Amino acid sequence: MRISENFKVHEVANEHIILAPGIDDVDMTRAMSFNESAMMLYTKLRGRDFEEEDVVRLLTEEYDVDEEVATADAKEWIKSLKDNGLIEV
Repeated sequence: MRISENFKVHEVANEHIILAPGIDDVDMTRAMSFNESAMMLYTKLRGRDFEEEDVVRLLTEEYDVDEEVATADAKEWIKSLKDNGLIEV
């Protein structure tokens, strides 16, 4: 899978917000914001193919979290990206 290049990160009031470029009437109820760990994953994985295992590895390397917790978090992060159309298969 790969993160779509059609979306851009904007920093608004110290929040990282993901929006599609070129949209005139942006529906902010559909904007997606990233916390610190989600932004780290987005930054490191954008522009390349990755699998769930890559997300788990990054989480366990960056944070003091065991593989079970990292796997659950990875699944949730990937699902959120898919649900919001940010993943290309």
